[in-house]
Amino acid sequence: MNLSKIATDNTFLESEPERDLTPLLAEQRGELVEIIGALEAIKGSKYWQILQNKVFQGAFDILQRKLRSEKDSKEILRLQGQIVWMEKYLDFDKMLLLYRKELQNVTKRLNA
Repeated sequence: MNLSKIATDNTFLESEPERDLTPLLAEQRGELVEIIGALEAIKGSKYWQILQNKVFQGAFDILQRKLRSEKDSKEILRLQGQIVWMEKYLDFDKMLLLYRKELQNVTKRLNA
């Protein structure tokens, strides 16, 4: 059987023409700029500092204490997952860094 003959006879095997992703990337860039601005505003707010110190940090500490004393492996995994989420939202600097890197990548793709 001649596979090259089959491949040349079937035009559906040709690759699709490349789509213009510029509008999608521009939209994504706009959303990232909005998210970064919102995170910076929240991070600078005294209300966030109150919530971070009095609510979220306390909940994070409780989860860590529970994790240290837990014996059930399923519960340990659940607590570890919750701690990962808490760490993500407790540190806006890390979150801002991730969004800024994503924004840089999108901008590079737009300018390429």
